[in-house]
Amino acid sequence: MESTWHLSHAHAHITIFFDEEKDEVIVKWTGHMNAEDVLMAAKAYLGLQEKWKCGKLLNDKSHVTGDWEDANNWLEYEWLPEAVQLGLRRFAHVLSPDFQQVASAKDMIERFSEHCEAALFWDLEQAEKWLHRPADAPQDSSSATQEPKQKDKVHKAG
Repeated sequence: MESTWHLSHAHAHITIFFDEEKDEVIVKWTGHMNAEDVLMAAKAYLGLQEKWKCGKLLNDKSHVTGDWEDANNWLEYEWLPEAVQLGLRRFAHVLSPDFQQVASAKDMIERFSEHCEAALFWDLEQAEKWLHRPADAPQDSSSATQEPKQKDKVHKAG
């Protein structure tokens, strides 16, 4: 089974892979992102998800800069319905310390939470825990939609 996709160019590197042991798809971003990069990676994910049918997606943007909010309409109306149809159930997004992208990420999660469980995190480990919690576990809403003033998770789950 094909398990990895890479995109590298002058300003960014994106890797998408399926971790069979954890039963999750991981999208790892580094560099300076823009809306075009997001669209390319999202389209690649859909092609791979047709094979994987994995319900969990860990979107790790903890090592990027840039604003990609221009992609959010396309993600909501074009990408998300197909991703959900292909099995996406939980979407964990790990934020970068670059505050430029926080608004883009919060906007995206608000849109996504209508169709699947979606949450923002500052910490990769917390995102993993949330992604793999039992389906009947109560959802932690103690830090839901907080302004990111500290390195705690920002959490908005549907």
